Order: sequence, then structure tokens, then C-alpha cells
Amino acid sequence: MSTRVHKALTAVPVSVALALSMALPATGAVREAHADELSDAQATLSQASAELDSLNKEYDSLQSQLGSLDSQISETTQKVQDAQSKMLAGRDTLSDSILSQYKSDGSLSLVNIILTSEDISDFTKNLTYYSSIQEDQAEKVAEQEQLRDTFASALSELDGQRDQQQKLIDEADQKKSQAEKVVSDASAKVSSIEEAQAQAQLAALQAQAEEMKKKEEAKQAAASSNTTQPSANWNTNTDRNQTANTNSNSSSSSSNASSNSGNKNNSSSSNSNSGSVSAGWKTGAASAYGGSSDKSTPNPGTTATGAICNDSSMGVAIPMSWPNYRSYLGHAVEIKYGGKTVVATINDCGNMGGGSRALDLQPGVFKAFGFSTCQAWGVRTVSYRIL
Repeated sequence: MSTRVHKALTAVPVSVALALSMALPATGAVREAHADELSDAQATLSQASAELDSLNKEYDSLQSQLGSLDSQISETTQKVQDAQSKMLAGRDTLSDSILSQYKSDGSLSLVNIILTSEDISDFTKNLTYYSSIQEDQAEKVAEQEQLRDTFASALSELDGQRDQQQKLIDEADQKKSQAEKVVSDASAKVSSIEEAQAQAQLAALQAQAEEMKKKEEAKQAAASSNTTQPSANWNTNTDRNQTANTNSNSSSSSSNASSNSGNKNNSSSSNSNSGSVSAGWKTGAASAYGGSSDKSTPNPGTTATGAICNDSSMGVAIPMSWPNYRSYLGHAVEIKYGGKTVVATINDCGNMGGGSRALDLQPGVFKAFGFSTCQAWGVRTVSYRIL
């Protein structure tokens, strides 16, 4: 072998070694950078998991508070309806008393007593009788004022609880949004990491975030399963066509709702006829049906829940176009119109103009607002929220 060839062969290992020695530091740097990236990803996932744990606990606490508040609202709603019933009965008694006195004013006036009394003894007797009637009416007026104050107090308590309920619902929704953002941010940071461990942690994180959604779905499913099926004897008529009353006081109704707003979501219901108002309040068209002034419905009639619809019934109907409308049957609904508030029970449903009307009021309800017949009420814009 020539000296030149020998030198060339011995030079090859030296060149290779030199190349390897230059490449090794670069490969080590890549591995180190990848390890740092994986470590950062795991730290991100661990932090996200801790945040989700905290959010889930806060969410569970809010749901627990909502459960307790739901029970309180049910009790207060019943208290409001009892106070309302006594107040309306007292109003009728007072009206009858005033009407009776008006009709007999000719014989019971003080002047007539003086002129018709035969002697001082007769005058004293008649005056005593007259005074007792005046005192009795004054007592009835005082009693009615007390009944009205009791109703107002209970209603104020209910409104406060309902507003607190919506606040908790909003906070729970916020926790769900925060959980979704935590997962989204973490996913964006570790999406390029292909290690099985990191991907498994990310999947676990996503499952953790789904817990809130599953709890909410389970709650809704439980509520949906507890629905009322329409009665076999259901014979009320909410499907007739009605047009809006030109005297409808929509501005008064809307402003009244705004001043009382504080939110079952919720309101819990929605319909194409309603505009959103804070604290779960909605606005919508309300018609009237039932009783002696409605020739298209038997009097008494039978509602979808089997309740009686007559001249004093305090129920309302809702559109069957509402999603899962059966779930609202049996619930109370607070209605505001013209500065007055009435709490009724949802016990009926129907087509109601294809859902163009939000509520159909039974006689006791529209009479509580001061209207004597279905025709006098017509169709008016009201504010309402389901309790």
C-alpha cells in the first residue's frame, strides 16, 4: 500500500470523529429543549387541573345553595298565594259592604235618621245603629289594608329570593364558562406535545371539565321526568284567534318589570313572543279565557292539569310551542300589569295563536287586575316570570 493511500485511510476516522463531536452537542440541546417543553406542558396541565378542581367545588356549592333556595321559594310562593287569596276575598267583601251601604244611603244617612226619628229614644237607637255600620266598615277597610300589606311583604320576600336565585344561576354559568376556558387554554399550550402521558393528562382534564355539564344535564333530565301529562277531561279553549286590545298598557308593564328586576333563566322558559328582561322577567302578550264571559269554554271547564276553570280560578295557560312545555305545568308565575302584581298557577296549555301569545289568563287573574270579562281584558302586554 502506498504511503498516500495509507494517509488517506487513517484520516477518515479522524474526520468522522470530528463530525460526530460537532453533532452530539446539537442533539443533546434538542433533547433538553424537548424535555423542557414537556415539563412546561405537564405544569400547565397540573395547574389547569387544580383550577378545575376549585371551579367544580365552587359550582357544587352554588348548586347546593340553589337547592336550598328552591325550597324556600316554593314555601314563599305558597305564602304569597295564600296572602293574595285572602286579600282578594277581603276586597270582594269590602266592595259588597260599600255597595250595600250605597244602596241604603237614603235610609241610613244621618240627615234621614234625624228627620225620621219619632223621639229621642228612637233617634238614639237609629244613631247607634248608624255608628255601628260606620265602625264595621272602618274595620273592614283596616283589615283590607292589613291584608294588602301582608301580601306586599310576602311578595317582596319572594322577589328577593328569586333575584338571589338568578344571581346564583349566573355565577354557576360563569363557573362553567371559566372551566371551558381553562381547558381551551391548556389544550392550545400542549397540543404540539405528542407524548402519551401529556395527551392522557389532557384527556383527563377535558373529562374533568365535562363534570359540570353532566351535572347540569342530569338536573334538567330530572326536572323533565317530573312533568304533568294533560288530563283526559281537558276541555278548555285557548286556541281561538284574538287581537291586541288597543288600550294595552305595555309601557307601564315594561317599566314596572324593569323597576322590580334584579333572573329560572332562566328565566327558565323562553318563547318567540317574549323579550328578555333582567331577573328572568319577560314581556309578552296575554289573552283571557274561561268563565261566564267566554262562550267558547265550558263553565266550569277542566284544564290540562285537571284543575277547574271558572269565574274565580287563578290559573293561566301557556303555549304548547314552548320547548318542554309540560315541565311548567304546576309552576307559579308572577305577572305584572298596570302597577299591579298577581301570582297565578300554570295549569293549562294550548295552541294560543301558534305561540304568538305568552299567557292566557283565567277569570280570577284578569279580575285581580281589575277587569270584569275576557272581552274587557282582550289581549294586553304583560311582564311575567316563572317561579
